[in-house]
Amino acid sequence: MVTTGSSMKEFIDLRFFSAIPFTMALYEHLITFDDEIRTIWGNPNARWHSKLVFVSNRYLTECILCFTAVQRHGNDFERYSVRSFICTYTRRLSAHSCLQFIWLYGIGCVIFSATSHFIMVLRIYRLWDHRTGVVRNLTAMFAVFISATIILGVFVVKTLQPTYAQTLRTCVLSTKPLILEALFGVTCCFDLALVLFIVFNAMDRPRRTSVAIVSELQQDGVGIFVMLFVIRLANMLVAIFCDISISFVSTTTSWTLSTIVNARFQMRLEGLVPARAVGPVVMFEDEDHNEGNYILGGWDLAISADLLLQGALFAQFAHYTTLYKKDTIALRLFVYGLLLLTTLKTVQAITILWVQNVDHFMNPFEAAGLFFTLRIFQMNLVFAAIIAFCKSHVQMFYCHRFWVISRKLHVVGPMLALFLFGLVASFVATAYEFAQHPILQARWIAAHLATVLVGDLVLCGSTAYSLMKTSRQVLPETAGMLSAILRLTIQSAVPAVICALINLVASQSGDANQNANVSSMLAIICNNALPKLYAVSALYTLNSRQNIRLARSHGQTTSSSDGGRRSGRRGTHGQHNNIELGGLSAHNRAIEVHTQVQTIQHGDDAITVFTNGKASMGMVMEDRSENDLASLKD
Repeated sequence: MVTTGSSMKEFIDLRFFSAIPFTMALYEHLITFDDEIRTIWGNPNARWHSKLVFVSNRYLTECILCFTAVQRHGNDFERYSVRSFICTYTRRLSAHSCLQFIWLYGIGCVIFSATSHFIMVLRIYRLWDHRTGVVRNLTAMFAVFISATIILGVFVVKTLQPTYAQTLRTCVLSTKPLILEALFGVTCCFDLALVLFIVFNAMDRPRRTSVAIVSELQQDGVGIFVMLFVIRLANMLVAIFCDISISFVSTTTSWTLSTIVNARFQMRLEGLVPARAVGPVVMFEDEDHNEGNYILGGWDLAISADLLLQGALFAQFAHYTTLYKKDTIALRLFVYGLLLLTTLKTVQAITILWVQNVDHFMNPFEAAGLFFTLRIFQMNLVFAAIIAFCKSHVQMFYCHRFWVISRKLHVVGPMLALFLFGLVASFVATAYEFAQHPILQARWIAAHLATVLVGDLVLCGSTAYSLMKTSRQVLPETAGMLSAILRLTIQSAVPAVICALINLVASQSGDANQNANVSSMLAIICNNALPKLYAVSALYTLNSRQNIRLARSHGQTTSSSDGGRRSGRRGTHGQHNNIELGGLSAHNRAIEVHTQVQTIQHGDDAITVFTNGKASMGMVMEDRSENDLASLKD
């Protein structure tokens, strides 16, 4: 009970401070109401229990703060609220209503404390990746804390004896319970334990330097936990060193500040959980949405195809080094150079993947624009042109073979010119890309892609036509070998030709005013996969020589029995048809056929067997006349 004049003056001053917490909470609610609608009520990903926790944390606290302000101001409302509910209520204040107020205030404090710490525990549970041991420890600590808070709160409320001041028409607290410090101490201990949980989680993560712990703690929200701990620690110190009136105002203010921090913290968490969405997650709006889907998605698919083809290339390299150790130095240098360039292309792809999905993970729009600004993205066409040049080395081998078969210089010459022009066009397009001339760059890219496509089509078609035409003029064994080479030519050339065709069509189609569309996505994928398809085609052709040689060796031996005739005439094209088997070596050996002729004659005394051994192709002749047989017998 207030008796002295100084105490009365202090109480009159403090009664006006009781309205400050409610004003703070109401003002904070008004300035964050838009965020509340967006993250809590308008967010389809926010679950019902999160909304219930938010209501109990913000709206229930505001109701209790409003009720507390009414109790502390008493008959001041009679001046402004005639026939109002508040005026009627304040006129009926009594000692019994003051006791009801204390119980309601205590219950509200317990509910708020449980709600506030439940939000903090849920955040720590997510930081520890839903570990079972952490769940058990947090649950046990939370249960002990809530139990202690309820028990101590009941003792504090029962110890408090509010009285009704008739003069001031308000409730007055005159005695301070000794157990009040223990109640606030339990809350501070639990807050400190939660802060230590966050620190231990940051220290448990792998890191390069100790300085990284600070940034990880900031990302985990340790500042909010420390702020809540400091607020409650200050409240405990006020309860220890000040009287009950000041402690009551301090508790109400601490409650309000904790409510504001927790409300902002929960709205921040609910605004960062789009992963629970049932439908597709929209990262952008309108044009930004298309750039995120088509450009970033196109690069992800292109890099995946690049890594897949590079694995096939490593297997082809291992196969080549195992079977073809005696190839010429020029051919081996070509293969090793192809290995180096394709590996560099894969390194470029991995670098792009890291920059796009790690360095710019939180800014997808900026990551989508890297295709037009970052050098490592712009060098993609150069890598494609360099590997295409290596592929042209194999294409020159194909041209050499075509020249040996057909002797048509008017066809081989334009093909070589096309391959050289395509290489030059790719470098010119890259230069215009660095110089920021998109119109000229698009023209030279189209010239490069069209040249590559036409060159591959002409080379593949001319080689196939010449092989089919030559196979009609040779023996069946050589015709089978040429058919195998024809199938090899088509199998190795068709994937690259199809990819080049799609790349040309996709790069020249689509909306010119829109950078991100399906055509641009296909162009990105094909532009990254085309160099690796060239390399696969080259190595597949080189590694198929062993199978063709084995197939040829089975048809090199001919035999005849029963005095029958087995002969044939090899045409003059025999040496030319061996070009696809000799690699890039200048020493080509003629095809030799081992012919074994056996003539068996039955006589009265014995059986004579005649054998004629090795003969060159086209030089084996037999005469089955009786005179020759008689001379051989003699």
